[in-house]
Amino acid sequence: MVADPFPIDQYYVENPSELFDDSIDDLIVDTDNELILEAHLQCAGYEIPLTVADEKWFGTSMLGICEGKLQKDMEGWYYTHPKYLPFPSRHVSIRGAQEDAYMVVEVRHHEQDAYMLEEVEFSRALFELYEGAVFLHQGESFIVKEVSHESKVAKVQRADVNYITSPRDVTLIEPLQTYRVSSTNNHLAEYGRVNVSVKVFDMPGFYKLRTGVVLDAVELMTPPWERQTAGFWIDLPPAISEQLKEETIDRAAAIHAAEHAFLNQFALSEDVKTDCRIAKEEDAISESKKRPPRHDRGRCGKSLRPRQVLGQPLKVGSN
Repeated sequence: MVADPFPIDQYYVENPSELFDDSIDDLIVDTDNELILEAHLQCAGYEIPLTVADEKWFGTSMLGICEGKLQKDMEGWYYTHPKYLPFPSRHVSIRGAQEDAYMVVEVRHHEQDAYMLEEVEFSRALFELYEGAVFLHQGESFIVKEVSHESKVAKVQRADVNYITSPRDVTLIEPLQTYRVSSTNNHLAEYGRVNVSVKVFDMPGFYKLRTGVVLDAVELMTPPWERQTAGFWIDLPPAISEQLKEETIDRAAAIHAAEHAFLNQFALSEDVKTDCRIAKEEDAISESKKRPPRHDRGRCGKSLRPRQVLGQPLKVGSN
């Protein structure tokens, strides 16, 4: 078993007996997660039109979602919204929070002679599948020759190399539209639609490494990958920015530290990602933008929860 550096993983590393000997806890279903509920309603409405009576199955939030997100006929039946047709299940994940995957295909001799090696989760693909990258599969090394983000296919060729590759990347998050606003102890948090842009730097795009030593820096021309998802952000008062400046404290670095202090208050902090930038990047993008956006890693509505329970993490983080 390989543990990640997340609170739950580290807890079981320190207490392995609880993982193997204790009884399994009850499964907790977040029935108030409106993003997940809407996905289920869109799929359910395609199979059988919904009515108000179905509230007993989907909870009290069902009617509001049906009124705002589904199609309603003259008789009061709710149907799948046209944008999800003809197959709603292709647009939403009804069995998991993250379903996007890239297919890694080995190309031999000719384009027609190709074999599928494996599927790579989206969270790994952006940082492992880029032109020139060394991709490891079952102990063998391959060089990535071509990547299509539209079809989610990466073409690789077998190569015997004695180095690995590591990309230089940056993730930028821009708030687009506010859905909800809440305030706790004079701290204003907004929840809404955000644009997430993942970009691997052009020069150097990635490094060739051997035993931790940089062998070469390679230029990489690749377009950024962008998508829209749900997220929340906190607008910091100008007075805080001015105070940090007076104290000669790096503002971007201080905000970055505060972001992670906030995220560490959540056991499943990896489900919610934050806008991490070094100071030079933050200042170069905008001098006035001093807010830390967060977004759903798997588009499952989990960024709504931190906004709803904003007070306690801010109180703990400020200490």
